[in-house]
Amino acid sequence: MTYLLDANVLIALGWSIHTHHHPANQWLPGKQFATCAQTQLAFLRLSTHPNLPYRATMQDARATLRSILAKAGHEFWAMDLPPLDHHPEARSHEELNDAYLLALAKSRAARLVTFDAGIPVLAGANAAFVELLSPSTPGQATAGQPTT
Repeated sequence: MTYLLDANVLIALGWSIHTHHHPANQWLPGKQFATCAQTQLAFLRLSTHPNLPYRATMQDARATLRSILAKAGHEFWAMDLPPLDHHPEARSHEELNDAYLLALAKSRAARLVTFDAGIPVLAGANAAFVELLSPSTPGQATAGQPTT
């Protein structure tokens, strides 16, 4: 099974001051995981945002991202789904990115892994393509989705 990392998981992996850093780093070892342009750009954008606790320089953010991508099991996925055809779950502008990532994971028979409890709700009948990580139990999934 390959897991597409939501930006919140990618950010948690990268920054030790992130609330979910420990659970994310306990969950990842031994997993096949993917990122895409959307999640990598979100990592860089949020990591360098001056009002967020990371406040990294772009150079440091890029170096941190490179170190995550260099881990065993990583692959890069092209965002090759036509946006107008592959996110019918989105009901508002706030759901577009999550719905697209979900569709991308589903198209590759993978799971979107996230700390965002709203994504399984958004997924509805496609909830089997979501792995919701629990911030309180390192390495464990919630919502009936076992980690492998």
